[in-house]
Amino acid sequence: AVGDVDTATHVAVFVPGLGSTVHGDAVRYDGDLENLKATVEQTFSEDPPPTVAAVTWMNYQAPQLGWGLLDPDRTVVSDAAAHAGATRLVPFLEGLDAARSNDPHLSVLAHSYGSLTAAAALHESTGVDEFVALGSPGLGTDSVTDLQVPDGHVFAAEARGDIVADIGAFGRDPGTLDGVTQLATDEGDGRPGTTGHGDYLTDGSSVEHNVALVVAGRGDDAETRPRPGLFDLLQKLLYL
Repeated sequence: AVGDVDTATHVAVFVPGLGSTVHGDAVRYDGDLENLKATVEQTFSEDPPPTVAAVTWMNYQAPQLGWGLLDPDRTVVSDAAAHAGATRLVPFLEGLDAARSNDPHLSVLAHSYGSLTAAAALHESTGVDEFVALGSPGLGTDSVTDLQVPDGHVFAAEARGDIVADIGAFGRDPGTLDGVTQLATDEGDGRPGTTGHGDYLTDGSSVEHNVALVVAGRGDDAETRPRPGLFDLLQKLLYL
């Protein structure tokens, strides 16, 4: 974790996806969240400045490649690992809320298969204020009203060269769903764009800036893009 989750005004929980392991990825993810925390704090000149904490949540058996594809409980082609993980994520999120006398502004940021896990958890009332799905293969539902998140506070980001969302493995492309705000990932305002499936929290990128705005409760100020159209996948394949 970065920052103090017991006192921070804004708390973000990052849920990683396919291939993630504590041994191989925790340090990198915490570095990404440290940069995100700094982006939030540097973006706003409030007095007092916003306080931010962020946690990488890895307390589930994320799907793995190789032999993991043959494990029915952990394969990426099934939602079994997501639902198993959701049963652990729900009490974690509830605990963040319950452990404090004042409720934090709580965001869940979920990447790839992790967005399916997070969405399954958000069918329950967890006190989450914002949900951002990054490079999501689907949320397991085609209606965001199934998620216990305030209206207008579900976001998706889909990089130009990332075809994962267009495959529709676990439901429609989240960016096409009613009630989902599509965050911009292309270059803008002097910030570089994001092209790959694993680059959504790249420090200084346009999408990281937009995610930071959501974490700070300023999602209305984030740069957005139109909903993906019918030819979105074709355009990405041509781009690749």
